[in-house]
Amino acid sequence: METLFAWIHLSDVQFGHGGPGHAADQRMVLDALRKDVGEVVAREGVAPDAILVTGDVAWEGKAEQYAQARAWLGEVAEAAGVDPARVYVVPGNHDIDLDPGERDAARLVRAVREGSEDIDEALANDSRHLIRRQQPYLAFAAGLAPKCRDLFWVDHRDGRRGLRVRLVGLRNSAPGSPDKDSRS
Repeated sequence: METLFAWIHLSDVQFGHGGPGHAADQRMVLDALRKDVGEVVAREGVAPDAILVTGDVAWEGKAEQYAQARAWLGEVAEAAGVDPARVYVVPGNHDIDLDPGERDAARLVRAVREGSEDIDEALANDSRHLIRRQQPYLAFAAGLAPKCRDLFWVDHRDGRRGLRVRLVGLRNSAPGSPDKDSRS
């Protein structure tokens, strides 16, 4: 059977999680994963068409965590022989900066969860509070994968033998996180 479209799926890399001991363990695991990707691609002889990263790129949505993620994802793309423009990301609940001063966003999320505010009205009238919490993520996504610069995105890729693939970034659990306790 011929492969018409191949991808690598990564999730929950959570750069910035834990203290120094955890960071050393995470680096060891991520280095091994990058190495494994290169070895599998070489052994299987199928070049991936895309890398899909589905949520929780960072631990606390901080710019420095995304800088680490961008560098590592670039290494993975190189090991896999994937053009960096074919790395696609969607945020998860850890990909928001829960600055303690963001009371408006937390209030809005709680009101929607409790049912005292309609989600459609909240998104139409107050989405700027939710989007502001994801600015570090959005800057990371735009710099890494320009097609993913928005919270919801669509891109088309050609596979083999005329296959046309539509990639759609819809999953976004981040706005539903009112505070740090809800992300554990």
